[in-house]
Amino acid sequence: MTRVINSPCAASRARVDCVPYSSQSGFIDKPCCSQSTPARVRVREGLSPIRDHESYFRAWRVAKFGGDFDPIRVAVDEAAMAFSSGKSEKGKASDRRVWLKIANRVGLSGFLDAFEQKASEMRDLERQGKRLWNPAASFQKLLNRRFPKGGAA
Repeated sequence: MTRVINSPCAASRARVDCVPYSSQSGFIDKPCCSQSTPARVRVREGLSPIRDHESYFRAWRVAKFGGDFDPIRVAVDEAAMAFSSGKSEKGKASDRRVWLKIANRVGLSGFLDAFEQKASEMRDLERQGKRLWNPAASFQKLLNRRFPKGGAA
């Protein structure tokens, strides 16, 4: 059951889901995700707040992917191994952290598409007897160009 909350104070204390703008019943015009993105607030009744996030998401990953692994994290680890091989552990961790944020924002398929594009470009350069001086920076440039932070792609 969905309950509509008109009070900003009550909405901040309630468990709120951000959903895309639609004309379904039970939604109100109230931005909750971003000032620039129209969204409506939906409050779910009868659900308690999640106490143990780790076990909740572990059970969700098992139900969603058939095992306790995060495919986005696996894809980012593969990208870090492929493009950050010449860096220190601190540099690899930094790349991994930034790429994980981008991958979670754009989704698994978009990130994997960019990963495959850069890997293909690197293979083409190797066939020509050339190599990238800084593959991690080149991959980051590709990500920034394809998935700008403002979302204007």
